[in-house]
Amino acid sequence: MSAEAINRLLATITSPRDAMWAQVDWQAVQERLGTALPFDFKAFVDQAPAGTFSNELLPNYPGLLGYPANDYLAPHAHILNTFVRWRHSGDGNFPFPLYPEPQGVLLWASGNSSCYWWLTGPKDPNEWKVVTCDRSFNHWRTHEAGMAQFVVAELDAGRLARFKPYPAAKPRPFEPAKANEQTFYGLPLPRDDSEALIGAIGSPAPASRRIDWAALETRLGTALPSDYKAFMDGCGTGCVCDITILGPDPCESHNLVASQAGQAAAAENAGLAEHVSFHPSRHGLLCWGRRADGTYLSWKTVKNDPQHWTVVAFLPHMRSQQSFDDMSFSTFLLRYSGVLTPMAVIIGEPWQAGITFSPHNCS
Repeated sequence: MSAEAINRLLATITSPRDAMWAQVDWQAVQERLGTALPFDFKAFVDQAPAGTFSNELLPNYPGLLGYPANDYLAPHAHILNTFVRWRHSGDGNFPFPLYPEPQGVLLWASGNSSCYWWLTGPKDPNEWKVVTCDRSFNHWRTHEAGMAQFVVAELDAGRLARFKPYPAAKPRPFEPAKANEQTFYGLPLPRDDSEALIGAIGSPAPASRRIDWAALETRLGTALPSDYKAFMDGCGTGCVCDITILGPDPCESHNLVASQAGQAAAAENAGLAEHVSFHPSRHGLLCWGRRADGTYLSWKTVKNDPQHWTVVAFLPHMRSQQSFDDMSFSTFLLRYSGVLTPMAVIIGEPWQAGITFSPHNCS
């Protein structure tokens, strides 16, 4: 562990007055976890506001966002459960055991495309090396650095964006939505809440690229919901809270068309391909976003009118799902972010950091 590295890392971070801070009882956390943790990681959590490196690296904050204060592993339960299941089923590549197995890897951050671990062992935790892998657990790399040295090197190389603090949660007045008089199979029809969504984000700069919706919809073979198109026209691709919104983006990781294969492949690996259909199959799921833990967010296209499409969420291993049969794309994001009555998505507590939007600038 390098004191110079943690000082350099902290020097890159600003602390707005309205930022959210984690207040961690490290003794309680470490007692429950069964091991001490590296000094540089604890110093980072204690001395910098909570936040994210553009949703590509989200450090673990015990007790934040509704998770138990002394449960270090709770925020990453989705990833750890997937690790165990995929290793047991033979999917992926697992060159290391999982902590608390001897010399197992211990997760300290995750992101849209990568997971970040320590390689634990009998040595002083301050000497633990960083190990990274992709979200499919296929490609692993061991780095000759601790947490702070690794992050500083990634920032210096331009592989990570600058740190963005979470805004402190603020109480919001809430007025129950008026009942939707139109129904479909007894459920209220989804609403177009795009104006409220864009307003809650705070009128970001308009999207830099004009979208040819006719060409995109022709390529997809279907029209798309108007609230989604309004959001994309106003904001473009990027992350709402910790959800990457897919669209007509040059980067494959953010591209709506290119990303359809990922969810279908996960269903195939889980043995669900015969039971779940995907676009362009008739009434197939059409993926529009991914949560930072890898959860797929899709439209259920069983209704012919895209304005009536609702949202379904699948965990990365595709064995658990939750349907939101009265929510449009925009309503889902307002509820997920807590602007409207917040909700849990499949597993875990509601997002509590306030709504944020990070635009994606494809290089």
